[in-house]
Amino acid sequence: MSEAEHKAVEANLEDVDASQTVRTFIVTLLLYVDRILLVPNCLLREAFFCQLLISKPCRVYVAFPRIAQRGVNASTLEVQSLVLTNPTPTSFYLEQVSITRSNSSYHPKLDAFNASLSLNGTGSPYAYITIPATHATAVAYSIVNQTVQIVDPVSFADYTTALMNSEEVAVAVQGRIGLHEMRFPTTTVNCSLFLPLPSKDQVSQPADLADPFPSLQPLGLNSLSDFTMTSFSIIPTPLPDGTNALATISISNPSVMTIQIGNVTFNNYVTNSTLGSLTTKNSTLIGTSRLLDFTLRPGNNTYSLRVQANQTTIAELIESEYQDGVLPVNIRAETVEFGGVRLGYFERALQGQEGWRAEVDIGTALLGKRRLRV
Repeated sequence: MSEAEHKAVEANLEDVDASQTVRTFIVTLLLYVDRILLVPNCLLREAFFCQLLISKPCRVYVAFPRIAQRGVNASTLEVQSLVLTNPTPTSFYLEQVSITRSNSSYHPKLDAFNASLSLNGTGSPYAYITIPATHATAVAYSIVNQTVQIVDPVSFADYTTALMNSEEVAVAVQGRIGLHEMRFPTTTVNCSLFLPLPSKDQVSQPADLADPFPSLQPLGLNSLSDFTMTSFSIIPTPLPDGTNALATISISNPSVMTIQIGNVTFNNYVTNSTLGSLTTKNSTLIGTSRLLDFTLRPGNNTYSLRVQANQTTIAELIESEYQDGVLPVNIRAETVEFGGVRLGYFERALQGQEGWRAEVDIGTALLGKRRLRV
């Protein structure tokens, strides 16, 4: 085989983007065959070895990144549990267990990678997390335990507000992953998947894992609309912090998410029934209340609400418009603190609600009896 013919073979190999190792091996093999085989037609030998050693392997090498990308694109993520604790203005601690599902015939090993989190895949990321390395089998578990820095406070406030007040919300997880499959060269693929927050009833049990693609609705907390007030009582002698009434409230969290929020202060209003929705112009402030150590867990949650009621204002309302003693109370969040520090993203999320509503029979509570409507 002439030098020109060898160069032609090398050029063909470069066209299919074979690795340097493969090119060197094939060219060396051709030189060896050229010396030991007495085949008169060099072109025939080249055609045979190029077909055998170049075309098929190199086509697989060239196609593999695209195959790997399609496999990642077809994957789905499902959250099994998500716990957000120790919130600060710039960070929070995240504990998350999720499942990656794939029906691909390839089961590569995926490197750990840095993933961005953004609300519905729009806007700038609010945080980055490290997804641990995993073996991408049909069903693969991923566990994240790390302190997460909030890189964009506005985007994170957008997320918490949507989470708290929407019926549906999903987080986009995006990044670049190193992927290893058999003896193929390491390739890098794009990860762009949505992470829906399912209800606790939708979480897959071991018997359900055979279904590779369950139907999951991206669940929001819908303004915690299942709020109810189950009791209300007057304290004859106010406590040192000014608390002169106690209420028991119940809040249902349908999701698999646990959120440690902190101490929440509310303003309590009575809305003028003839003027419609609550505004500062058509409502009367009747006091404040505090919800201490507010942590929202999956399922039903019961809390004690410490109330500082303005009894003079309440008495005037009962004597005038609400002579039956039943006041339509609207409870609206004002401040959120954790560790003595205000958390603006939770304040915005809770203030985005219209407030919790209950009809409180304060008249009979003042007489030592409890009758409550919600």
